[in-house]
Amino acid sequence: MITGNIDGIKKTILDRLESLYDLVIDNDMYFSQELVEEINSITVLIKKELCVVINRRGKITGISVGKISSAEIPAIEASGRKLSGYRVVHTHPSGDSRLSSMDTSALLNLKLDA
Repeated sequence: MITGNIDGIKKTILDRLESLYDLVIDNDMYFSQELVEEINSITVLIKKELCVVINRRGKITGISVGKISSAEIPAIEASGRKLSGYRVVHTHPSGDSRLSSMDTSALLNLKLDA
């Protein structure tokens, strides 16, 4: 299920996003080339941020569409003092690869692996 700001997004784009759930990322990688190329391509088309959550087994557990300058992280279960077991990959339509203060805050507060 794709969450977030999906109003006005064509069904074909939503189908492309849904198909990402079929990808499995190798455990020794943060993300795959295929994942990055597809979310980059879709971001260019819709001009909105995309956020993808991946668990430690390499399974995509959540995908969210944001606005042009932000995206909500799909729900993750974080408990205890350890890292959450999830990593997040998200796009910036502006092309700026630097982490924003919101990115850094989410990384720390949600105890993301990466």
